[in-house]
Amino acid sequence: STRLKAGPELLAASAESRAMVIRPSDHEEIQKLAGQVMEHKRRSFTLPVVMKNQYLIWAHMQRRHSLMTPNLRNDLDELLKHSMKITQAMIEIACMREWFATAQAMLDFRRCLVQALDVRSSQLLQIPHVTEACIPGCYAGRVANLSEFIEAGADQR
Repeated sequence: STRLKAGPELLAASAESRAMVIRPSDHEEIQKLAGQVMEHKRRSFTLPVVMKNQYLIWAHMQRRHSLMTPNLRNDLDELLKHSMKITQAMIEIACMREWFATAQAMLDFRRCLVQALDVRSSQLLQIPHVTEACIPGCYAGRVANLSEFIEAGADQR
């Protein structure tokens, strides 16, 4: 959903994110990373620190950690330290305003952030030892998401 795809940018636009340092080397390092990361939504914010952190979040969720320099990896770690608090606040605000679709989208975003999964990835990738190569077999066995996997008998898994 559009709300879910907005999650990385909202986290990147948080006060904690905007307070992070921009180094002279970041621009070149982020440009290299940007070429390897898929953005699912056009950016609304053009502030350099927000754009940098948004690329770091997308790279994390697409498991592109190996493409990050040590400095970018440290920046991502700093951003992730604050992510649970920020996403919890997003969920609480959405619930208080009775924006339940938004709350569900933020819960899904949080799950993706914790599991380092892209917003378009299968929920089944949360299961240990399940890889992209295993997913077609799961679909063939009529298991398309995590709840169906849990409900399936041991012989179907």
